[in-house]
Amino acid sequence: MTSEPLGKKRTFTAKRACFIAAMASIIIVSKEAVSSIPNVEPVSLLVCLFSAHFGADTLIAIYIFDLVEGLIYGFHPLWWVPYLYVWPILWLLSRLLSRKDPPLAWAVLLGIFGLCFGALCTLPYFAVGKWAAGLAYFLSGLSFDLIHCIANFIVGLVLWKPLDRALSHIEY
Repeated sequence: MTSEPLGKKRTFTAKRACFIAAMASIIIVSKEAVSSIPNVEPVSLLVCLFSAHFGADTLIAIYIFDLVEGLIYGFHPLWWVPYLYVWPILWLLSRLLSRKDPPLAWAVLLGIFGLCFGALCTLPYFAVGKWAAGLAYFLSGLSFDLIHCIANFIVGLVLWKPLDRALSHIEY
């Protein structure tokens, strides 16, 4: 099984809808399961894995995840709006790699994304509070971004191969 090219049209079937719902559910449940551990999250790894296996359908799952997160935590624009563009950026970056790339390549992507996550989420702060608020938010979050980077790298290095192998058995 390979993921479809970006421009390929596919029929929307009940089976496809179920796959999308399952991806979104897995992302939501896994994120909430470890939400008590700051800056350790499986969402990045799952977005990359699902992108590599299920292509553009992952974007729908990402936006379902975003919607549910808003329903759970509220739709505050300073945290929720970045979710609308940050996860699709990771999806797009993951489309540049191949499933055949070594787990180290995926771990590096995940680590870099974790390090940049705070900077990407700073954009609304710059818009609302100008440069001072954006810079303060960015600088105050650097230590958390470093933890996010390290956690993403380790999770990607350890779990990429077994989860990729497991997903390769799914007939999509």
